[in-house]
Amino acid sequence: MLDSANAAMKQVLGHGADHAKVVVSRSRGVDIEWRNGALEKVQERTQRSLSCEVYVDGRYSASSTNDLRPAALDGFLAEAVAMTRFLEPDPHRGLPDPARYAGRADVDLELCDASYGDLSSEARRQACADLEQRVRDGAGDLPIVSVATSFADSHGQSVRLHSNGFEGERESTTFSFSAMITVKEPDGRRPMGWDYSAARHRGDL
Repeated sequence: MLDSANAAMKQVLGHGADHAKVVVSRSRGVDIEWRNGALEKVQERTQRSLSCEVYVDGRYSASSTNDLRPAALDGFLAEAVAMTRFLEPDPHRGLPDPARYAGRADVDLELCDASYGDLSSEARRQACADLEQRVRDGAGDLPIVSVATSFADSHGQSVRLHSNGFEGERESTTFSFSAMITVKEPDGRRPMGWDYSAARHRGDL
């Protein structure tokens, strides 16, 4: 990703940008939906993208694409620069002062759960089933119509370059639970309630 970002930076500056910010990212995620003791939906998503903020003659624009083929990127960046020239000047927009860039710091911000790769399909399904059981156990004598639960997770990586000297990279994970319960009132109404929890580390849910 760093090589891709450096190549894109060279291209966008070559097309006439005065300065630019380039971010290249990739992510993977899985969503599991569970209802009344059975698996209802599984969705896996993957994404790769490049975003670029362009500064030309005091003007600014932001664009993004998921077509990372070299030839396609060159056309995308050339068009981004050309488009920026038609915009109104934005004198208060710019990259941060390089004097404010800190040196590379070896600090763990705890954004990433290192055990993400160990998470299995069975563990995802079991998490939904266990959450449903906890909802039912806590419902007392409520006349339950249905209980729906979900478990979602994602892992992402990105690199970021500024044309005036900044270079950084980031890796992060997210996990979330949600539960929805529908009950039946004596008059036939079916009120619904739900809640969710999200965390960077699965153990913190």
